[in-house]
Amino acid sequence: MDLSQEDLSRLRSAFDFCQLLADGIYRAQGIPLLNHLVRTASIVLNQTNSVDVVITALLHAAFVVDKFDHSTRTPDLEIKRKDIRRLFGNEIEHLLLAYEKMAWYQKKALQHYLEVHSSLAQEMKNLLLIRLANELEDHLDFAMAYTPPSREARRSLAYGAECVSLARALGYGVIADNLNAILTEQQAVKIPDQLRTTCSQGYQFNQSLWPMSLLRRGRNELALLARKYRGRR
Repeated sequence: MDLSQEDLSRLRSAFDFCQLLADGIYRAQGIPLLNHLVRTASIVLNQTNSVDVVITALLHAAFVVDKFDHSTRTPDLEIKRKDIRRLFGNEIEHLLLAYEKMAWYQKKALQHYLEVHSSLAQEMKNLLLIRLANELEDHLDFAMAYTPPSREARRSLAYGAECVSLARALGYGVIADNLNAILTEQQAVKIPDQLRTTCSQGYQFNQSLWPMSLLRRGRNELALLARKYRGRR
C-alpha cells in the first residue's frame, strides 16, 4: 500500500491520539493496550487500501476504554464521539460507532454474516475486516488464555470455526490461515490460575506509577536547571 504524505500525517495523528487514549491501560496478559491497537491496525493495513479503515482499526477501542478496570476515561459516549469528530472527521466517528454496535462474540452472529457475505455493503465488509483483525491479534500471543473461563467462552474458542470461514469467504486468506493455526495451538495452552487476571478486559495502574514517574522527571528537570544556573555564575 502506497501512502501519501497526507495519509502518513493522518496515521501519525491517530497514533498520537492512541498514546493518550491507551496510556496506563494494560490487557489481560500484561501488555499495553497500545500494542494491541497498533497490531490490529497493522493487520488491517495489510488487507486494505483505505486509510479510513486503518485509522478506525487503530482507534477501535476509543468508545470502550472507560470499561477497563480503574480507567479514568469518561463514560460519556457523546463527549467521546464529539472528540473523534473534531479530530478525525464524521466518517471515522461513524465507522467507530457502527463497529461498536455491530453484533459479534457469538456463533449465531458469525453464521449470519457468513450466509449474507456476498451481498454485504462495503462498509460492513470493512467493519468485519477490523473485527477479524481484532480476533487474530487477540490470539497472537494467546492473550485470551489469560482471561477467566467465563470470558473465554465468549471469544474465538467458542466460534473460531465461523471466524476462520468468514475471513476466508471475504477474501482474507492470510487472516483465516493464521487464526486457524493459532486457535488450534491455543486449545493445548493452559495458563496457571495464578497468572490469570481477574479483569475482564484489562486493568490500569491505579494512579501509582505515573505520579512517581512525574515526580522523578520533575526532580531531574530541577537538577538540570540547577546545573545550568551554577554554570552561569
